[in-house]
Amino acid sequence: MYNKSKKVLFLVKPIAVSCGLLCVSSISNAQSNDLTNNTEVEQANLASIERIVVTADLSQRDLSELPASALVLNEQSIRVRQALHLQDLIGMVPNLNFSSGASRGKFIQIRGIGERSQFAEPINPSIGVLLDDIDISGIGGLATIHDLAQVEVLSGPQSVATGVNSVGGIVKLVSNAPTNNLYANASVSYGQFNESRLAGTYSNAVSDNVSTRLSIQQTKSDGFVTNDFLKRSDTNGIDETTAKAITTISINENSSVDINLYKFDINNGYDAFSLDNTVTLSDQPGFDRLDATAGSLKYKYRFSEHEIQVTAFSLKADTEYGYDEDWTFVGIHPDGYSSIDLYEREITRTGIDFKFANISHGGESSYLIGANITNNSEDLLRKNTFLDNDYLSTYKPTNQSIFGQYVHAFNDKTNLTSAARIERFNADFEDSVGSNNLSDTLVAASAAIDYT
Repeated sequence: MYNKSKKVLFLVKPIAVSCGLLCVSSISNAQSNDLTNNTEVEQANLASIERIVVTADLSQRDLSELPASALVLNEQSIRVRQALHLQDLIGMVPNLNFSSGASRGKFIQIRGIGERSQFAEPINPSIGVLLDDIDISGIGGLATIHDLAQVEVLSGPQSVATGVNSVGGIVKLVSNAPTNNLYANASVSYGQFNESRLAGTYSNAVSDNVSTRLSIQQTKSDGFVTNDFLKRSDTNGIDETTAKAITTISINENSSVDINLYKFDINNGYDAFSLDNTVTLSDQPGFDRLDATAGSLKYKYRFSEHEIQVTAFSLKADTEYGYDEDWTFVGIHPDGYSSIDLYEREITRTGIDFKFANISHGGESSYLIGANITNNSEDLLRKNTFLDNDYLSTYKPTNQSIFGQYVHAFNDKTNLTSAARIERFNADFEDSVGSNNLSDTLVAASAAIDYT
């Protein structure tokens, strides 16, 4: 019995040990599988997180990595706001304001810096406004909202990024890109004050390497003002039509071309001056009209971990702005007078931008160098009741710049970004009195360290 018992004990021990090893092995495998599953889940979660890319900077970067005070409104935020113009989004952005003096909020201020109006004198905008790759600074009427992916607002000096027109900040409207699959959308709305909106979007692949997106929007409204003298309620109305076509062409796996075309037809009224802040009495209501055509072409080419990007744009805009200067009608007072003030501008703007950059991956340093040339021409015709002759002026500013940026990656989370820009500004001005030439040089630099 003893021997048998001893054998039994001997046999039991190896069995116990084997069971223990099997349990440990099973636990280890389970833990390993859990770790693998957790890693896969984490990677899936990271992949599912929407990346917010800011395009208004020198190089496209994630919002979390941008060393600047920036805010991005996505498409959902814009849709919830039911925004039709940039002025409808102002309240969502801290320190962003606008002044009107027209049918729309044309003049933008960021942190108190920016223009408040424009009449006879030419202005150099302090806040840069971009529609994709087109500079619409100083022409705020073009900032209509339709089929946008996001609106980017960079506060504070951004001269390194876009030059002298952005000493106070940048606002950029980014359109939705064409899709390879069919997408179509149409909407109709109607509201108080006879407000109506018709909008439609169509996007699809035309061929294996060409995709296009077409969109159009028409907005109409009588406005909130009643002209008691003319017995009309549409003298401060809105009538805006915006259309755009965006095409992406993949030439091959290394190069592509983006072609953007825009058309604006704006015929708004302007009748806002009131003696008692309730109704207007003007006999010659003003207007705020804009007819503009714009286009841009962007070429990208990648080779050996580097990218070349060349962007060219052209803008042609005719604006008409006028108002009843006496606010009232003939006969309201024995000593009254009648006067109108009208401004007609023909604006032409062209530019070309060249960038050469290396393609960096996470945790790697990167650099970018480039050059930019922009030409502007603005012809003004002013008509006023009390002017002996019409006032004429021509303003032609040009900008040439070189710029660069270097991002030094200390590790995956810490970057040091340094950038600089040298820009030469020249302007020729001529009016009915005489002529003048202005020139100056902008030297801007920035350095920032960010940890994410």
